[in-house]
Amino acid sequence: MKLCLPFLALFFLAFSAQAQRIVVLPSPNKAASPVNEQIYDLLCAQTNAECVDAQRVMTQKKLDWNKVKKQRVRWIVSIQYQATPAQKGKPAQRKVTVLAQNASTRKVQLRPVYPLSSARTLSNKNAEKLSETFLTTLRIKPAFSPVAQHTPAPVAPAPPADTLRFEQTPPPEEMPPAALLAETMPPPVEKPSSEKPSAKKKPNPYPIAAAELGLHLFNHKHEFAQLSSDNLRSFRAGIQATPALRAEFYPLALADFGLASGIGLDFNFALSLGFKIQDEHANKFPMHWSSVDGGLRWRLQFSKQWRAAVTPMVGIQRTSLSHGALADGTQLVGFPSLKITAMRIGLGVELPFASDWVVIFGDFSYLPVLSAKELLAAPYFPEGSAFGLEGKLGLGIKLWGPLSLRFSGFLSRTNFKLNAAEGSEYVADSAAYQRLGLQMGVAASF
Repeated sequence: MKLCLPFLALFFLAFSAQAQRIVVLPSPNKAASPVNEQIYDLLCAQTNAECVDAQRVMTQKKLDWNKVKKQRVRWIVSIQYQATPAQKGKPAQRKVTVLAQNASTRKVQLRPVYPLSSARTLSNKNAEKLSETFLTTLRIKPAFSPVAQHTPAPVAPAPPADTLRFEQTPPPEEMPPAALLAETMPPPVEKPSSEKPSAKKKPNPYPIAAAELGLHLFNHKHEFAQLSSDNLRSFRAGIQATPALRAEFYPLALADFGLASGIGLDFNFALSLGFKIQDEHANKFPMHWSSVDGGLRWRLQFSKQWRAAVTPMVGIQRTSLSHGALADGTQLVGFPSLKITAMRIGLGVELPFASDWVVIFGDFSYLPVLSAKELLAAPYFPEGSAFGLEGKLGLGIKLWGPLSLRFSGFLSRTNFKLNAAEGSEYVADSAAYQRLGLQMGVAASF
């Protein structure tokens, strides 16, 4: 039991040293934005307080006490901005009232009033006063530790006169130089540093890069409709397991360019080998499927704190479904390979919740087909057109640091309108190629 007491003391000390969780509510008055940002900086950059995004404790632009309790917020800081127009003999005045409300008791425990400068900010003197008030009332600490000054050791009182003793001191030449110097020189006094402590480095509000390594599980089929000849083959495959890679890069996010920070590039690749198609003679021909696409995306993130985003996308996609020959060179007749090249015009949505621990995401794309050899070419259907639709909806769960698990379902379908030439041996009105399945993977975002 005695051994446990030091550990229990350390536990309670660590618990009491946890940073206070604070919410700084933005003022609805746009004129108060400069002083609002100044107060946010005083609390969130220059103290050890843990600032919570105001969006996480609000519902329809109103404070939600249930969310305040869920986020374990201790203090709610807000401001009241007041501007008095100029009158006869009196210039215009601006002042701000700073309110600090205890989230447990819902009582306002701080209400100082300060005048504002022409730039609508606190003067340096008033900012220092407010910072000291925050440290005292909110029980938080500065984000830096001032340089400790040297305190000379206390001098012991002299003994009574009747107990004085006289001892012979060795001559200076017999003493070590270091000891002699220590006796004759006073202890050094450290001066406080004149350099201003650096504020905490804030995390980049925009993602710079993302990568995902996953596995696709899907079935796919390629079927013809309204055949007038019996020499075209349809194709169906069971569940295929396909490795997939996704990468995104936002070079402008290395510096904060606002909405332009979300302009970047994306790349997707998936490949499947090892499945076969069987003809009427029980011959099994090897099949190959692959998909690669890349393009430009603009991730529009309208808040630096809440990473919800809408992402318009444009790019090029290439999908291939082809078959090989048998060992003796026999080819599969009546099944045109698909080599689809299409534009990808899409929109992505990303909605994080619970402090980014859970993310709901989705992508929806329209794909006008530019070419589809061998199907839309001689000797099959030289005249025809096609377009595709794709959709994905999923859930991401944060693991640790930048890592997260992602699960999604997806559907991809390309419709072909076929026009057979006169005298052609292949006649059909339409065809469709479809993939339906699930995707799971591990993603990292930086």
